[in-house]
Amino acid sequence: MWSNCRSWITSIFIGVLVAGAANYAFAQSKVNITTTLPSSIDVCGTSETIELDVRNITTGSLSGVDLQLDLPQGLSYVLGSLSGNGVSEKTVPNLQKPVFSLPQLGVASSASLKVSLVADCDILSYMSNGGIPRVKAVGIYSGGSTTHSSLPLTINQPVVNITGITNQFYNGSLGEVFVRTYTIKNDGKGALKRFNVTQSFQSGIERISTTGGVTSGDTTVFDSISFISVGNKDRYLSPGESVTIVDTLQIVKCNQLGSS
Repeated sequence: MWSNCRSWITSIFIGVLVAGAANYAFAQSKVNITTTLPSSIDVCGTSETIELDVRNITTGSLSGVDLQLDLPQGLSYVLGSLSGNGVSEKTVPNLQKPVFSLPQLGVASSASLKVSLVADCDILSYMSNGGIPRVKAVGIYSGGSTTHSSLPLTINQPVVNITGITNQFYNGSLGEVFVRTYTIKNDGKGALKRFNVTQSFQSGIERISTTGGVTSGDTTVFDSISFISVGNKDRYLSPGESVTIVDTLQIVKCNQLGSS
């Protein structure tokens, strides 16, 4: 009796496997998706272009195919940057999940499209929490969908350092005017499009003027207007490039003075 029971259980298990295999074959993918990535993307830098190819792998033509991107935290689609024959933006209120319409795909034919992406500082938090930045693309068609994940993106981060200060400590007389210069350099691997420098002065020192960047109150802003005259003049503070702040200061009160 035990032998018969064992045979009966085995036959049921095999039947489940066969049924599962049949269902899997029925849901076979209809398109193949590939991505071509840029060499790197700079955090808070210029946009970079990726190329996607969606190929029909069925024996008939396909129409009504959409492609949705699912981008990680800190990576966004640049609105209006889509290019390619017969492709168009379909749904783009969420720039981390844009949807594009593709043209009809004949047998063995494909649609190629290019889009630009930008990275902001949130992608650093995403990566520090263990996230791997990839471009996820989902081909959506009648009867199903196909999901593709790219290789990891190389993310370059700018690092801003003050590499030199002249007259950081200054002994002078009441009413004396002196100049302090700061050199600020990008020591990272990514280009930078904007940063702020905020200074605070103790009682007794008054700033008369500042050159370098645009100063309002205690804050000096450097952006593309400042960077266009620096290094390769590409409107970004590229790796290895530096800018300077020149403060003209006056001693207006005699006491133990300092600034930071």
